[in-house]
Amino acid sequence: MVAFALMLASLVGWVLVSRAPVGPVASEVDEPQLLSYIPSDAFVVAVIDVAALRSTALGERFLGRGRTIAGIGEVAELCGHDPIVGVDQLAIAIPAGEGDGFGVFAVGDIDADSLLSCAERIVVQRGGRPVREPRGRFAVLRDAGQSLSSAELAAAEGGPVLLGEPAYVKASIALADGRGESVASSPAHGSLRGLVEDGAVVATVVFSERQRKMLADELRAQHQSDSPFASIQSAAMSVRIDRDLHVHGVLRCAAPSACEAVAAAIDDMRRQEARSDTALAVGLTPVLTGLRIQAREGAVHLRLQMPTARVLELVSRLLMLRKLVQNDDVVSNPAVSSSATATSPDPGGSPAERRPAQPAERRPAQPAEE
Repeated sequence: MVAFALMLASLVGWVLVSRAPVGPVASEVDEPQLLSYIPSDAFVVAVIDVAALRSTALGERFLGRGRTIAGIGEVAELCGHDPIVGVDQLAIAIPAGEGDGFGVFAVGDIDADSLLSCAERIVVQRGGRPVREPRGRFAVLRDAGQSLSSAELAAAEGGPVLLGEPAYVKASIALADGRGESVASSPAHGSLRGLVEDGAVVATVVFSERQRKMLADELRAQHQSDSPFASIQSAAMSVRIDRDLHVHGVLRCAAPSACEAVAAAIDDMRRQEARSDTALAVGLTPVLTGLRIQAREGAVHLRLQMPTARVLELVSRLLMLRKLVQNDDVVSNPAVSSSATATSPDPGGSPAERRPAQPAERRPAQPAEE
């Protein structure tokens, strides 16, 4: 899903770039509307309240304009506009089945033709052959050659937007037409959302019996068959931003006694890591010491609250360290730098010649550094 993963990166980035005055965090989007497009077999569901993030100081600092895609440049410069400025909410879902990849869903005031036209230009820039076709009230875009990706991008005027492998997009379109069951009716995901505080980001994870068995097998292979983490059945997390960053995580266990053991194990790991040289050097020690852990009513609750100013400082430090590490990698491996230079995009070349070096293509987009 290389090309459409790049499209995903641009969509996620550009959904969040619109600057707005800092004010109360609020959203008028009905969450079940977004969840109603996600097939019921999703075991991971993360909902991002874009409207809320746009109105925070933290979002203003790290989600500003000027995002680029490696080898292409700024999306707004390529397309002449921000194609999905009207998006209010995003969701990312991972189905339990193998080979289905992941799905991305968006709702809001969607200009379908503008979004798909921009996506077509990006696919062409990557050397693909975009084909757009109608499918009910949706228009679906795919790479005809599938040399870059087999994924599809579907958009309806006024929303929603769907991105994923063909079978997943087909199931989502059926849900949009009122056919099939969605994750919105899942009691497991619904109860997890009820356990965590409201936030601009809410994620839920429900492990299947097969996945829990795989976890137990992995722990056994590592000679940790008695690990309390084998009892974890589901999890949830929310992130709320005002003057502080509030993170609330929940782990559900097979039994209350197992949750107490999980909480004790996490607390022990937290204490050890807080004293490590890495945590001290990076500045993570205050974060780890401020993490509150409590086991109650068959669940482990983890809470963290930090001033946004401190979060900004910490993330800036991490970005600086990351840049130093990347520079060290280039110095220690000159072949990487020379290869990237030799295969850099040439506006006058063929689509194949315009493809960037693979290492740069695979790196995920990062918040803009200032």
